[in-house]
Amino acid sequence: MEMEKVTAILEKKLPVENLSTQKGDFTKQKIVISFDNESDYPQKILIEQFGDKMDLIKDLVEWKQYVFYLNYRVNYWNQTAFGSVSTWKVEPVEAAKPAESEELPF
Repeated sequence: MEMEKVTAILEKKLPVENLSTQKGDFTKQKIVISFDNESDYPQKILIEQFGDKMDLIKDLVEWKQYVFYLNYRVNYWNQTAFGSVSTWKVEPVEAAKPAESEELPF
């Protein structure tokens, strides 16, 4: 399977959630990314990060463009499937640098 990556704009960082279950406590944070923004129907993905993986998104800035490398998960519980998307790597998109002029300075 080819690695899934998407270049997208970080549209929203939601607050960190502290949760408690029978198996223990954990934290998670959700972000919303958008891509195909020139289209009539831009696409959006909700990404969930858990525990120490939240460090990957803590310094991201809303409305900036990044490359997100995605993981997809499906879990079953009581004959119901639950899906989630997380990221294992995030890279900033570098702004294109203007080409240096080849003209002589005189």
